[in-house]
Amino acid sequence: MTEQRTLDFYAAYHGIGARDASRIGGEAAMDVYARLQLLTLTLLHGSLKKVGRRIYRELVHQRGGGLSEYDRRLIAERGAQMDRLGIKAPSLGQLNLLPDGAFTLQFTMTLAKPYLSKDDEPLYIIDNPVVKDRVFRVPMVRASSWKGTMRSATRLILDGKDVKERIVRLFGSEKGDEPLKAGRLIFYTTFFDRIDLEIINPHDRERKAGINPIPIEAVPIGAQGQFFLLYAPFDFLRPSQEGSESTFRQRLTEEVCADVRDVVKALRALMLDLGFSAKRTSGYGVI
Repeated sequence: MTEQRTLDFYAAYHGIGARDASRIGGEAAMDVYARLQLLTLTLLHGSLKKVGRRIYRELVHQRGGGLSEYDRRLIAERGAQMDRLGIKAPSLGQLNLLPDGAFTLQFTMTLAKPYLSKDDEPLYIIDNPVVKDRVFRVPMVRASSWKGTMRSATRLILDGKDVKERIVRLFGSEKGDEPLKAGRLIFYTTFFDRIDLEIINPHDRERKAGINPIPIEAVPIGAQGQFFLLYAPFDFLRPSQEGSESTFRQRLTEEVCADVRDVVKALRALMLDLGFSAKRTSGYGVI
């Protein structure tokens, strides 16, 4: 949507009132995310802000843990579109086109704790939206986020004198390092099938009571997504000398097996213990 069309979209509802907000919330023929965008107009009026956020909660949260309208009308429908377009799951079957030693790792994960993140949407009905795909508006974990959290987990759990060398081999050099080198691991975006609200209530240390409950958009416990990872040792070059094939195979096998051990160890720690979510030190974002 262009900037001009966006402005026209909001201008059509410039005189919004409580009755208009309720009508927008119940407009079943309108896209769910479009309704959330329109509800941001209630933020301009102090008396309407609570109305807009109440309607927002009705769209993204279902009491009793059922599917919300956002889950049913947006994530399910657009997730099906993404499946048809081949967006949700990368095609990782043609390993014969990749270097010797390449492998893929993919599995379905179910959240044991909510997943929190911070979207860069400039205008939204609450201050803490979860990261979503910019076109389909489905909650996700970016490939770059996977790489960053996985790198941190690997740095924490590996030991030995050559840890830095092994990390660079898997993830590539960091900004400012020389020489620049790409890593062997390639991560893919994970899309989730649910969205919900979490309430975080900071407590006063002296009174031991809640101060101001803060609603945070989240991917809830029980939501599922697909994790995909590709390993390609593109930098392990085949020697040109005759008679060195067996040596090449042995060295390649040893290095790939060492990388597999490091990846599995780091991945288990990240997914089951450390977490990959914002506020992961509080237990968020484990499967």
